[in-house]
Amino acid sequence: MAAFALGGTLAEQGRNLVYLMSVLMPLLAVPVCLFALTEPHRHSAATGENTAFWSTLREGVRVSLASKVTLLILATFVLLNLVPEALEEYEAPLLDQLPDISPTLIGMLLAGFTLANILGNLLAERMSAGGLHSVVLAYGLIGLLLLPLMAVPASVAIAIIALMCFLHGIGTVLLQGVLQRSIHDDARSTVTSLANFAQSALALPFYGAFGLYATGYGFAAAFTMTGVFTVVIASSLSLLTGRVTNQHQTVQSEGPDS
Repeated sequence: MAAFALGGTLAEQGRNLVYLMSVLMPLLAVPVCLFALTEPHRHSAATGENTAFWSTLREGVRVSLASKVTLLILATFVLLNLVPEALEEYEAPLLDQLPDISPTLIGMLLAGFTLANILGNLLAERMSAGGLHSVVLAYGLIGLLLLPLMAVPASVAIAIIALMCFLHGIGTVLLQGVLQRSIHDDARSTVTSLANFAQSALALPFYGAFGLYATGYGFAAAFTMTGVFTVVIASSLSLLTGRVTNQHQTVQSEGPDS
């Protein structure tokens, strides 16, 4: 938030200073990582470590494919959580296209969007009762919010993005909780890593499609099309979630003898 708030103001004086600070900050972190943080020395052989890695990876894949519920959660993570995560990269260009907005104001707005996300994180626990249904609903609302973005005034567009960040803050915490609770063994961290990897892999074609559409029609129109994608995916996953949940409850009620 501080970087956003200060970066816009500094950029109005000259962007070279902002670029220099962006390079220096990671470099300043290097000595901290090298000398201030220590990791216990491990004596296991390299071959054993490689074997453990592949066996852990196979177990994570097996757990992911073993349950329809887990697969639905992973699909929600990869397809829906991807959208606001990726759109963060395009918030500044979208604001830059709005009329009468200075770099200083853009920085302050980006800091405000971050604050909205944090508030969503803090309030997520109050909405955890619905489980995966609540997660899909939150992302479905994000899609609905994005639909009119290309046709609204600048002030409304800013409010929409802020609300999207707030709902994303709620959705990402709920989604992580649902994913963690669906896995009850040592594969939990591996499955979470697989979900993040799959999301990153899908982000590549997403960025390509978004950039291509934004080049032809503008960032606001690309946000709107992303809303269409989100609503379609959220509606489909909501239907699947209802069916899988009903089947799971039926199996539990029938008991092991059935």
